[in-house]
Amino acid sequence: MEKEVLRLLLRGTQPVVVCPGRGLEGMRIPRDWRGPMEEGRLLLLSPFEARHRRVTAALAAFRNELVAALADKVFITYAEPGGNIAALAEKVKGWGKPVLDFESGMKFKN
Repeated sequence: MEKEVLRLLLRGTQPVVVCPGRGLEGMRIPRDWRGPMEEGRLLLLSPFEARHRRVTAALAAFRNELVAALADKVFITYAEPGGNIAALAEKVKGWGKPVLDFESGMKFKN
């Protein structure tokens, strides 16, 4: 689902930030990312060193918390009750940030 949403966002005109759960060094840039990068609409951001070449559960959790900390609002498509994303959502709510999901009554604009 995340890849499909990213693909749709990259077809638009808005800025997009991609934060992989690994270091950026040696990362192959997908062809469909190159245009938005050249236009200055796509930023790759990673807090990880080059030695982090593979995504792990711990790296992904840290990345998710970083992205949530940087965001004004957090939208979660699905969180398994009692799972890591649900715990992250509760943490973000504790920071006083809005956490939106499909069940929150969020309205989407066309």
